[in-house]
Amino acid sequence: IKTADINPVIKANLDGKTFTAGDKSITLSNIVTNCDYEFLRVVTDIAGTVNGTLIIKGKPKYDANENSFYMENIDIQLKTKNVAHKAAAWIAEVKIRNELEKMLKFSIKDNLAEAQKNIDNQLKDLNAKYDLEMKIGIGSADVESFELKPGQIEAMVKAKFYLELRIKNFRSFKKK
Repeated sequence: IKTADINPVIKANLDGKTFTAGDKSITLSNIVTNCDYEFLRVVTDIAGTVNGTLIIKGKPKYDANENSFYMENIDIQLKTKNVAHKAAAWIAEVKIRNELEKMLKFSIKDNLAEAQKNIDNQLKDLNAKYDLEMKIGIGSADVESFELKPGQIEAMVKAKFYLELRIKNFRSFKKK
């Protein structure tokens, strides 16, 4: 899963969102998601009580029930005027941290839907060539393990498929 594919989901969840604690607030914009071998990072510009860049990082986990990745126990850093420091206590307070963690989720369902489209496209040619009616569907899928790499999450996905096949004419297999 490329971070370029994750970014639109995270951006939709966070871009333009305002977080408030007491009389202080920040609004997020220009969301960029990236990762290295250890952390997934979301970098966003912030405007409001404080202006600068917010860096949210954490180690993603996988929720098999939701078929989605999420982050908890995130680390929040604020960068202003080229100085990085721990975010102000009010940004990192539990309420805002919990809201951010809820929004830092992304599902693999879209990736599975794209894989199904690719399977369907390949079957069209095969069905036409051999006069078949074959359908292959992705049933349940689960991420058995995953590893962060620069710019992507490599996941080992275990999936169950179903196959439906109707052969109209066995002679069609003699075609080359």
